[in-house]
Amino acid sequence: MSRISGIAGATAVLAICALLGKVASVAQEGAIASALGASRSVDALLTARLMPSFLAGALGSTLAIAVIPLSQRALREGGSRGPAVLLKRVLLAVVGCFAIAFVCIAPASEALTRIVAPGYSANEITLATSLMLWSFPISLLECIGLALIGFLQAERRFGEAATASLANATTSIAMVVLLVKPMGIWGVLLGCGVGSAIQILILIICLRKYLYLNGLNDQGSFEWRSGMLQWVFPILIGTVAANVVPFTERGLASALQPGSIAILNWAQKILNLPLGLLALPMATAVYPYLAETAARADGVAAGGRVRNSAVPGWFLLVPASVGLIVMKNEIVAAVFMHGAFSASDVLRTGSAVGYFGSGLVFIGGFMVLSRISYSAHDPWGPSIATVIASLVYIPTAINLRYQMGVPGLALAYSLSMAVACIALGIRIGVKGREKFRFRDASEFVRIVLAGGAMACCIWLFRVSLGGFHWAGLNGILELSAVLLTGSLAYVIACGLLGSETLRYAFGYLRGGSD
Repeated sequence: MSRISGIAGATAVLAICALLGKVASVAQEGAIASALGASRSVDALLTARLMPSFLAGALGSTLAIAVIPLSQRALREGGSRGPAVLLKRVLLAVVGCFAIAFVCIAPASEALTRIVAPGYSANEITLATSLMLWSFPISLLECIGLALIGFLQAERRFGEAATASLANATTSIAMVVLLVKPMGIWGVLLGCGVGSAIQILILIICLRKYLYLNGLNDQGSFEWRSGMLQWVFPILIGTVAANVVPFTERGLASALQPGSIAILNWAQKILNLPLGLLALPMATAVYPYLAETAARADGVAAGGRVRNSAVPGWFLLVPASVGLIVMKNEIVAAVFMHGAFSASDVLRTGSAVGYFGSGLVFIGGFMVLSRISYSAHDPWGPSIATVIASLVYIPTAINLRYQMGVPGLALAYSLSMAVACIALGIRIGVKGREKFRFRDASEFVRIVLAGGAMACCIWLFRVSLGGFHWAGLNGILELSAVLLTGSLAYVIACGLLGSETLRYAFGYLRGGSD
């Protein structure tokens, strides 16, 4: 199988599993919204999970990215024992970091909750503090899961990694649906924990060949320690900087009307649907291939593959962005408008979804560009861009919060990611000595024009319906018909405008050539 065929196949597998996982995740949020609504108890859980999830995301995401090139290098230089030693050290590092963090944070958990959510009452502070302490073991499982997935992706075992994540999502939704009514918000926490435990079990079975204690000699061990630091340190800085955003946005949202944190969270869940289905599978699939190419003695620079990854990303993300902007309220209603989730909640969430959608191209583009930068052995590029984005986000969010409320926080995030995406693209171009090509710019213009045609088509379709059923089966069917028609209009417009990406895609489907 050719390299492009492998990337395309891996992307397809990841996209299918991501679709099922995202459906399960959204269904879980729908069950929570139906049972609890945009209430302070949901806000308390989201606030409580902020600190443990920050640690899990910062450490787990860092290791998941770093272990791919390190595991490939370990396999070349040390055989199967190389990844085994790396896996053992990663697990020890994760457990040790969480143990230290819990000992340090537990005594100050109430004070930290007051800092993160200054608008909470005494009862809400108590609830959030208790939920935070019980969230630590669950976040530990999540962090281990992220790291283990990195090892599977390094071996291109995308199906097994995606299956484990899907098992996590489906188990969590099943447990949450069963427990949310009798146990309330605690049932949500327990359901997430059971799902993470199932994921860990599957991943351990998949990586059982590495679970032994024998390893490299002392010299090899020292080399791996040095290699890990060279990757982990810059990626960790970027991940920490990225997590400044949720801390800031939830602190600002807690001072708004009740349920604002929940509204923001549900808007992000909608945003994560196209990101998880389009940008993340592509970025995940292309990363190990690019890393392996760059690591070979005859490997070429990753700069020449930027176009092969970024342009298809634009092609997929532009129509998704149009859909979120134009159909924001209808999408939210179809997913969440049940039970305690009211029409006013739909409008509040939809407004935030629209502003998130305006930055979808940059948010997803940053995912793809980050993997390209990592594969070129430049872990500092995404970290520097993320720090810049955080510095842009904080003052922008504070200013827009007073003017727009929750939608202002969504807009601030989109603007900050636009800055990060542009900064990282410039760095990749400069380091890879890539010259600007008019053909790339013209292709992007064609994609944007086709997106405009899609928006017009959706608007005309909505007008022709003479009204829209927001919730229920009719709402879902009408939403599907509108989005499908808009997508067809987008593809036709790309064809009429002479899109090279569309022509290449059809040529590949017909002939399967590189």
